Formats: sequence, structure tokens, C-alpha cells
Amino acid sequence: MNADVNGISLAYDDAGTGDAVLLVPGFASNRRYWRGMTRLLEGFRTVSVDIRGSGETVYGGPFSMWDLAEDMVGLLDHLGANRAHVVGWSMGSHVAQCMAIAHPDRVRSLTMVSTHAVPLARTSYLLRNLIPMAAEGRVPMDAVSVVINTMCVSEGMFRSMESAGMEPPLPRRPEDPSRLIDQLLAAGSFDISDRLGEVSVPSMVVQGTEDLMSGHGQGELVASLIPGCTMVSVPGAGHSIPAEAYSDRLVSFMRSVG
Repeated sequence: MNADVNGISLAYDDAGTGDAVLLVPGFASNRRYWRGMTRLLEGFRTVSVDIRGSGETVYGGPFSMWDLAEDMVGLLDHLGANRAHVVGWSMGSHVAQCMAIAHPDRVRSLTMVSTHAVPLARTSYLLRNLIPMAAEGRVPMDAVSVVINTMCVSEGMFRSMESAGMEPPLPRRPEDPSRLIDQLLAAGSFDISDRLGEVSVPSMVVQGTEDLMSGHGQGELVASLIPGCTMVSVPGAGHSIPAEAYSDRLVSFMRSVG
């Protein structure tokens, strides 16, 4: 489905009934990232979205993280949803933070998965060099996907899949690197750490202890900067945390908010 929001065509999936849960993906990801989680959120209305620069969303020109947050509010308007639990993964967690700061009346609760206050220098170096190489055709997107998997998947998960004769799959429909540059430009200079104290909605951080992309300590820092924020550490998990590893905690948190 697509919604005409803020001058763009925003692609999304809408399933289930109950309190709305808005699921925001991260860099180089799209709404398919949340398929495992939507199956575990029985009793909720799940809305997963392709932010600008990913999936089937059609847009034009550069954008900011605040623009992405306004897109999410526009989507809630389109759906007739006054408020939603907002769950953001990685870059999507920053979109969610912007929503909570700019529109606290629209955010029932805020969950930030694999988040950070300040990007790790290693991660910034990797992305700002690798993605332009792909956009210029110097490396294929399959190679980019291998590198991103290496950074996002934990050692334990690699070993587990190796033992089962598997490995993390490459995207069948990789994102367009020229569009990913737009996401990089939005995320590269984004630092909201000095405003996290303004977040007034019930909040939770979920961070893997083996997160190479953002770092476990960055999740702890974000949680410390938001008043009353709950910190959930997932032992052995990397940047991409399996939905089953924290869905129970997420459901309990959202139900406690009401």
C-alpha cells in the first residue's frame, strides 16, 4: 500500500487490530525487516514502512531525519491513528526519537533498537566510503550486503548458522545505492544527543551486547540521557537482533504503557 504524505508516496504494510505499532526500519533496510516481528505482535495493529531512500517509497530530493519523522506522523494521519507505539531499529530509532520530541502527543511509547547517540567512527568510515563506491559502480551491491551482514550479525549467530549449513542471506532486491546516499546524508550529520532529555514518553532501549555497528555502550548512553528510560541488553546479539530475542519484553513494555 502507498500513502500520499508530505509530497511523497510512502509505502507501508498494515496488519492486525488493536493499538497501533509503527515499525521504522534502519539504514539500507525496508519494511520487510519487520516481518518476523509482526508475526509476534498479536493483539496489535502493526504498521511497517519504507522510509525515504528504501523499498517502494517514491520521493524526490534530499531529506533530513526530521523530515522522516514528519512522514511517520503524516502516515498516522492517513491511517486515522491518533497515537502509536513507535519502534525504530538503528537509523529508524533516530526517526522515532524525532517523533517523540516533535510530536509527543502522537507517540504512545518509544522503543529504540540498536541505537546510538554518537555514531561509531568505524561505522561512519565504512558507510561513507562503501556506499559511494557502490553508487559509482566500483563495487557490486552484493559485496555491500556481505559487509553490512558482517557488521550486523553476531559471531554467535554466524557460528550457529554455519553449524546448520547456512549463512545470512543476501537481499534478493538490494536497495539502490544512489538512494542510500540520501539516507547517509540525512544520518551522517545527525546528532540529537543534546535533546534526548526532552523525550517525555515512556521509553526503552534494546541493545545487543555484541553490536559492532552501534556498540552496546551507545545504547546505554542513549538510555541514560532519556528520563526514566528502560535499558534492555540482549546477550550475544549483534546489531540485527532476532525478533524472538526481545518481542516478549517489547509486548510487556507496550502493554504496561496501555
